[in-house]
Amino acid sequence: MIFSRRVESAGVGLLVLGTFIFLSFSYFGQNVHVLSDEFIYSIDAQHQPLSAAAYPVWAYLKLFSIVRHAGADFYAAGRLLNALIFSLAIPLIYATANYYVSGRWALLISALAVLGPINSYVAYFMPEVTYFTAFWLLSWFVLTRQTWAAVPYGIVVGLLCCLMNLIKPHGMFVLIAILLVQAACALFARTREALYRAFVVGLFAAASFTLARLAIGYLVAGAAGLSFTGKYSQWTSNDWSEENYSSALRLAWVLLKIHSVAIAAWAGPAIVAVLCLLRKGVDPSRRLLALYALAVCGLMLAICIVFSVRIVDGMPVIDAFRVHMRYYNLFFPLFFIAAAGLATPEDRRMSLFTVFIGIAVAVCAAAAALPSIGRLPFLPVDAPELRGLVVAGPYWLPAIGGLSAACCLVLAFRPQLGSRLYLAAVLPLAVALATTGIHRDLNTRMTDLPVDRAGKITRSLLGTEAASLSIVGGLWQRWNARFTVNTIGTGDHHLPAGAPIPIDLVSQQTRWLLVLDDRPVPSGWDLVIGQSPDWYLARRQ
Repeated sequence: MIFSRRVESAGVGLLVLGTFIFLSFSYFGQNVHVLSDEFIYSIDAQHQPLSAAAYPVWAYLKLFSIVRHAGADFYAAGRLLNALIFSLAIPLIYATANYYVSGRWALLISALAVLGPINSYVAYFMPEVTYFTAFWLLSWFVLTRQTWAAVPYGIVVGLLCCLMNLIKPHGMFVLIAILLVQAACALFARTREALYRAFVVGLFAAASFTLARLAIGYLVAGAAGLSFTGKYSQWTSNDWSEENYSSALRLAWVLLKIHSVAIAAWAGPAIVAVLCLLRKGVDPSRRLLALYALAVCGLMLAICIVFSVRIVDGMPVIDAFRVHMRYYNLFFPLFFIAAAGLATPEDRRMSLFTVFIGIAVAVCAAAAALPSIGRLPFLPVDAPELRGLVVAGPYWLPAIGGLSAACCLVLAFRPQLGSRLYLAAVLPLAVALATTGIHRDLNTRMTDLPVDRAGKITRSLLGTEAASLSIVGGLWQRWNARFTVNTIGTGDHHLPAGAPIPIDLVSQQTRWLLVLDDRPVPSGWDLVIGQSPDWYLARRQ
């Protein structure tokens, strides 16, 4: 036993080291991917005071402000820091899983979690990776320290949710999910002591979260910091009509079906395993795992659908059908842990409930073979799991959906066999295909586009003088160049394609002009360098 423990601990250490080394090199040299988001977080972390940040993600911005010391290599430094933070989630996932299953299963789940396509978030200058690790710190505490006294347990839960909220505003909703879980556990227990504990935990968790969040917000940004979500809380810029609301309801129903298929195709058997833990006679700690997984994933799925509807004012335009799995895909290892828990001799029981759930989820997973699903815009940042399968080959998404459906049916009748088949065969195959596909997809940004070259050359030539630079061009070209030039003082101007640049467009303090399309050099400016007809850099005479 001691030898086995040492081997498993060594395996965790090697997995941490190997993951860090692998991810440190995986995205090296790639250009910017998510233009607007990465630019906002990059500028706020490096050049803005916390009080002026676009979003109140102050813990993330403070941590990543150190990349400013890397100068022109800030993007590579950010990815290296992402790789380190992501790797630190492995011991937390392992410890959480090992509380419920054997060390070998826990090590397998940890490997599948971090070697999956979700590690593609390391490539982005965004808070997803930090949020992922913070969530697993919270989950380790919530699930493995449930025997703590109610007051300290609730206080620590609230503070950890506050930390998550300061990394990404969604942390507030995780707290709400935990409060719902506490209430559900009390209802299952049906004892006065359980009800009292749920009340005390919820009270102190909500209080510690609120007091810590408001205090930090006021210290950082004054009265403007007394909001839990900042600009994330804005509903819409337009007034909604009856048509908007009617369309929004229909759109939400369609999105719910799409997300159900996506989740079932990737983690369907694990979903069935979680639902099996809601049966009578299940150990309370395992029921807590099931309720926690369902609550956090279900609530964030609802938030995801609301967000998708909101950004398009309820209208069924193409942007509404982006499958934003990044709202909840970090929770999937919770479901894998539940599935591993069923892969033991004591859980061979079959019930009508298990059969019904298995068949229902199998139908959803099999729907991944529908042509309409394959035509959805799976973007790498939104749904790396499905995007990776699509890039791997046209038949892999339907195939993985079909295999997941088969595992759901096997699990419904023989839980142990179905769980083992999924965790030891189907999920590793899906992870290998999707991770290979998403890495291949992101590697297309290794090749510089003209706008990438323009930004890099401009940054090298101007150095600190980039603060007196103005940029003219299309929207995505301007975002790209501003990210690469990496200065807060850059002017930003949009003109119709091909239109001449007015003499008074930029201020007299502007000494440099970077033009990112085919336009004549304006009067009073000298051409310095360029690549016609894509871009040129000019200096004021």
